[in-house]
Amino acid sequence: GQTEVRQDEDGTVSISSTLPTVKLSDVANDKAVFGVLVAEVPIPEDHWYQAQETERFATVNALGEGRVWVCNINGEIEAGDYITTSSVPGYGQKQYDNLLRSCTLGKAIEAVDWDSVTETIEFNGQTFKIYLIAVVYTSG
Repeated sequence: GQTEVRQDEDGTVSISSTLPTVKLSDVANDKAVFGVLVAEVPIPEDHWYQAQETERFATVNALGEGRVWVCNINGEIEAGDYITTSSVPGYGQKQYDNLLRSCTLGKAIEAVDWDSVTETIEFNGQTFKIYLIAVVYTSG
């Protein structure tokens, strides 16, 4: 990532900005989880960071309420279960325990009835069901 600190003439910090570098996670229980990519956004031409042509920028949700795509790779998800990253790129899964950890992305505020879910994704020769679940983000 990049950081920028700007100071007034008297040395007071007037702007302190960060621009983290992120990618879709493909690691289960990734302690580097930062949040959920929500939308790609253009960076303003007058921004302090001068982007390369190959770089893309996005809004990331890390605190508050929202939604995240999850898959059934780690079983049933009930309201109150913690959600973490999975090995399926860009999808979460039920966390392996009920402790808030550095790998915790958020807390499910609804259950998933995998029997009624029809949307799927193929990954490494396997088919997984996927669902856009409501969560309270905890990774910010």
